[in-house]
Amino acid sequence: IPQAIKFNLPIGTSIKNQIDVLGDAKTDRLKEVLQKLKNEKFYDILITILTPQDMTTDVKIAEELIKFREETQKTVIGCFMGPISFKYSTELLERNNIPVFFELEKVGKLINNLKIN
Repeated sequence: IPQAIKFNLPIGTSIKNQIDVLGDAKTDRLKEVLQKLKNEKFYDILITILTPQDMTTDVKIAEELIKFREETQKTVIGCFMGPISFKYSTELLERNNIPVFFELEKVGKLINNLKIN
């Protein structure tokens, strides 16, 4: 992540190799990250890993990912680790041609098979 990108994220948030918005993140925190990454050229794929949390608004997060992909044309992949908890949001992503998985290993296999220019 380039040093020039400044995030207003809580202490403990990692922005080194990946951006970890922490388990208590609501949609607004993810939305801030997406807005700051929208025009950056240093990455080709955005992978969002989501686990069930009481405060998780998975449908809103899915909607933000769809909007982000439409605005950037970047490859967006979801890993929503809760097939029952995230049923509607994963269906929403799939209907909008965003691949979504329930296991991180499957995301890794997909990325290994992608040919990025």
